[in-house]
Amino acid sequence: MRDTGIVRCVDDLGRIVIPMELRRERGIKVKDPLSITREGNQIVLAPRTKIDDGIVRKVDDLGRIVIPMELRRALGINSKDLLAIFTDGERIILGKHYEVCILCGTTSDRVSTTRVHKKPVCLDCIALIRE
Repeated sequence: MRDTGIVRCVDDLGRIVIPMELRRERGIKVKDPLSITREGNQIVLAPRTKIDDGIVRKVDDLGRIVIPMELRRALGINSKDLLAIFTDGERIILGKHYEVCILCGTTSDRVSTTRVHKKPVCLDCIALIRE
């Protein structure tokens, strides 16, 4: 799996934009159906095959795809959440994006919105600093 370094925001309707460069590399066009599956804590988008019996959504005119509500609920994805985009062959993989604490390197949801010189700091490091 390759990290693209791309992060996108989920909109109020549960849509996310698939970056144009990834669509071009994989030959994904407007109205193309993509199979949407869950693997652990990630969402996998792949070209639809004839044997797909899962969820299928079409790419809209702006390169967006709707992430089904049941997947968003199961993975705790809300509107305005950031999703990191990875690739694995023809598959596009979406996972929740977590900022990294500049002090200890924590990459979980424990990273606070507190910032030091515009850099994220986790709750544990904030507690240590206060002691």
